[in-house]
Amino acid sequence: MAGTGVIDVTDVTFERDVIEASYRQPVVVDFWAPWCGPCVTLGPMIERIAAEHPDVRLVKINVDDSPMVAQAFAIESIPAVMAFFNGDVASSFLGAMPEPDVRAFFDRLGPAPADLLVAEADAALAAGDFEGAAARYGAAFSIDGAHPGARAGLASLLIDEGEIDEAEALLNGTEATAAVQAQRARIAFARGTADVDVDALLARLAADEDDVPAHYGLGCIDASAGRYEDALEHFLTVVMFNREYEADGGRLRALEIFDLLGPDDPRTHEYRRRLGMLLF
Repeated sequence: MAGTGVIDVTDVTFERDVIEASYRQPVVVDFWAPWCGPCVTLGPMIERIAAEHPDVRLVKINVDDSPMVAQAFAIESIPAVMAFFNGDVASSFLGAMPEPDVRAFFDRLGPAPADLLVAEADAALAAGDFEGAAARYGAAFSIDGAHPGARAGLASLLIDEGEIDEAEALLNGTEATAAVQAQRARIAFARGTADVDVDALLARLAADEDDVPAHYGLGCIDASAGRYEDALEHFLTVVMFNREYEADGGRLRALEIFDLLGPDDPRTHEYRRRLGMLLF
């Protein structure tokens, strides 16, 4: 039976409480059984150490009650402890390890230094401390040059400075996380506003409400300024009148706004529905 703050997991709940949860935080699984003497010794130690690591979730699986999970992970001897992260086994150990080794196991599950720096940089950027954000993104990039959060953060600052080509080069080959995709969307919008005369576009639209290039240009301008509903209205108009304009640009820019807003935003639901009606 699990102690306070520890979750008992079964064959039925394993996918939700371990695999899915591991995309949000490391999940340590203690495979045990009531008849296992070493398990009875190790279990309380693991629970005590896990309580000192609030960023780590601890679950316990009774192998007698959950044979499918035990078989899936080839558990032939207990106690067996596995740490899951992003859906996969990140590390493991067998047997009743001494406390210093168990502590070291949990310590390795904490956020990497680059992760901490990116989190600090994101907070600094949100607070308007651009210099502090740049310093921390740069430090994270120095530690891990492939870190998508560091690359996305630096790209964001470059876009703010108008260094679009440099930002795009920084993102090339980078893992397509939500933060990276958001900056790629900003780059696309920025390119769509290059050398655009807003007054001229508004005048063109006043003269011809079906002017596709004017809708596209104004959509990019509105998206760059965070006026996403106005931008989506323009981009859906582009899709309606000329699907091929700018290599399906109206649809692609709309999808990029959906990525920026996130799947749970009501504007994403509404405009995705409307886009689907235009396409099909």
